[in-house]
Amino acid sequence: LFEANNEKTFELAIMENVQRQDLNPIEEALAIKELIEKYNFSQEKIIDITGKKRTRIVNILRVLDLPDKVQKLIAEEKISRGHGIALLSFKEDANLLEIAQSIIEKELSVRQVEKLSKNTKSEVKSDKVKKDIYIENIIKILETKLGSKINVKGTSTKGKIEIEFSSLEELNKIIGHIE
Repeated sequence: LFEANNEKTFELAIMENVQRQDLNPIEEALAIKELIEKYNFSQEKIIDITGKKRTRIVNILRVLDLPDKVQKLIAEEKISRGHGIALLSFKEDANLLEIAQSIIEKELSVRQVEKLSKNTKSEVKSDKVKKDIYIENIIKILETKLGSKINVKGTSTKGKIEIEFSSLEELNKIIGHIE
């Protein structure tokens, strides 16, 4: 009984700390992460104690996936947690710190950042379409020269070429064309 009361008191003290109003979003995320990793709290237990929805807990923790310098901007309240979550939707190789600085300088809303991310993804898709046209031409050339169905996986800069055959005779014919 004594141990159970101590555990409950400990739990309440930790959760009270997590729910403090003066925590910035990064401190809050780190506190919840600590509960999960150090004290083996399940997300369900955190949800029960805090009364926050699962999506809210997940979003609180997601900002920890941002680069440290972007997390610092959130901690300093130069950008919001919402901005940080919107930044996570950018392509991995995007320079998130530059985008975050742009959010500050242009005073962009979270919605504007989300729209910017969608526009960036559209540009990437159009680049892939151009690369696909190049790949399609290569496929036609190889199919004509080798007389076999060709599959290309990847892009024009990196990938795999598969040559299909259905008999030993076809395989020997392909090898003859390659030699």
